[in-house]
Amino acid sequence: MVWDVCSWRDMGPLIRLETALTEMNIIEDIRDALLHAVEKRSPPPRTPMDLLTALQDSWCEFPPGYLQTPVESMLRRFASFLRAIGDPTRN
Repeated sequence: MVWDVCSWRDMGPLIRLETALTEMNIIEDIRDALLHAVEKRSPPPRTPMDLLTALQDSWCEFPPGYLQTPVESMLRRFASFLRAIGDPTRN
């Protein structure tokens, strides 16, 4: 057997997708919400430990369905994306 012949990072993307797919990134939406919540804090966090505490507090203050809704909508959002650009697995 041959191992480490090439790294997957050297191969590049297997499927090239349009940049519109980045609009479906729910992680960025959550990050933005956390950043916005921390920026609104008074006084602002001054140390890394203060920042960690502010992030944890902001996370706990999210409404119960805040994270569930984007996750549940991913299948519908991805299907809509594929209809808009076509199936990336077909030539």
